[in-house]
Amino acid sequence: MAIVAIKCPSCHGDVQLDDSREFGFCVYCGTKIMIRRDTPPASSLDGQVANLKPLMESYLGEGDLGRAQEYARSIIAINGADADVWYADAVAEICRSPGMLEQLKTSGTVPGLEALKNYEILSGRRADPADVERRCARRGTPNSPT
Repeated sequence: MAIVAIKCPSCHGDVQLDDSREFGFCVYCGTKIMIRRDTPPASSLDGQVANLKPLMESYLGEGDLGRAQEYARSIIAINGADADVWYADAVAEICRSPGMLEQLKTSGTVPGLEALKNYEILSGRRADPADVERRCARRGTPNSPT
């Protein structure tokens, strides 16, 4: 048994886990973290992100929010430090969930939406409700203005 240092993909906390197990949990936010046995070199991971990000953006632009969110979460699992990917994940979630956009417009945030919180932490900016509303409207989603 060896202890490995891992960065939580959700809250970015430094977590130490037992590498003899398949997974562990973040002590800060409770996220289940898979322990990778065959971590590719960083340059390989950067290449994966470079390939996945345009696909995520394309699906988001086409209104395929489910696929956009799948790609966003795959990228986050590789490298959770990209604020734009967290924003795409948050936009996809807000556009797919009735009432979230109204909550964002009213209170300036959506409590419990980790993607939005992580975007704001990493970018140093608050989400712009008008931008999110425009993105939802282009997709004809449940949160589209009527």
